[in-house]
Amino acid sequence: SAQFHSTCLKIERLLMFNFHFLFLGAGGLVANASGKQRPDTGFPEVDSAAAAHCNCSCKSPSPPLIPHEKITQSTDQTEERDRLEDEDDDEPSAIEVTVAGSTWQEEYQNSIKHCRAEKNSQSDPSKPYPLKLKSEDTNMIDRNALVVLHNANDNYRLGYIPGCDIPRVTKALRGNKIISVSLTSIFRQYAPKHSSYNLRAKITIVKNGKWEKQSKDYKYNDKI
Repeated sequence: SAQFHSTCLKIERLLMFNFHFLFLGAGGLVANASGKQRPDTGFPEVDSAAAAHCNCSCKSPSPPLIPHEKITQSTDQTEERDRLEDEDDDEPSAIEVTVAGSTWQEEYQNSIKHCRAEKNSQSDPSKPYPLKLKSEDTNMIDRNALVVLHNANDNYRLGYIPGCDIPRVTKALRGNKIISVSLTSIFRQYAPKHSSYNLRAKITIVKNGKWEKQSKDYKYNDKI
């Protein structure tokens, strides 16, 4: 009948509407696992919690782990090296210095000759011939001057410690670290001022601990 036919058309239209809603996404919206709707982009949904633990190359690589044994070994080696260096600081060390200023005045030449004669008169000339150092803060040219003297008689002056060695020798003197000062050798050197060959002396200074390096920029009256 006409009424039955009308009812069938209504049912058919309702089924077609539900079909479009379910399979076409109801305006481009799809439901995710939590029940919330999101725009349908055509790409699979990314789990943010899983992405935080991603091991792919998109994350900066972590620095390599150093085994505890290697760290301990490295620390032990450093401490041992520092300990040996500290021990070396207490070991005596020596420097050889060529005395300066001895060619300028006859006084220094006579003192060198006197020391040479005494050294040669020793029962064993190879035995160290002792000298001493003294600060000369009244020196008009350099108040840091260090004069080299006969060990027993200050009237015999052999010359001065050269400027490049003044800082390190002064520090050793102030620290009471000087063990000995001795005459090493005497040699002749041409002195243009006198147009002659004059005597110069080399001395050996021994102190406790390592010597500093020579100063390359020392100037008279520098603060030490």
